[in-house]
Amino acid sequence: MGGLIRALMVLFFGFQQYGQAKQDGTWQWPQFWLSLGFAGVICLLVTAPLLLIRMSSPYFVPVYIAAWVVALAAIVWFAIYMKRWKPRSRQ
Repeated sequence: MGGLIRALMVLFFGFQQYGQAKQDGTWQWPQFWLSLGFAGVICLLVTAPLLLIRMSSPYFVPVYIAAWVVALAAIVWFAIYMKRWKPRSRQ
């Protein structure tokens, strides 16, 4: 039930931000696809150790912690990168 509420909130706020960006003229499809692709890579990075390494392995905890550290560093980098993204001027 919590996952459903979370998914509905993400959809609601996503559509709200889409409408705002469309109204402001700052909506860009390439930026949208880049963001979706990045979110997919982060999900893959965090879930791969869960699927590929047995939890009883002595390597599981260090690999899982390293995956989260890399994912969080990538999220910070991506936020900085997207903040510098300039919308194309409309001619």
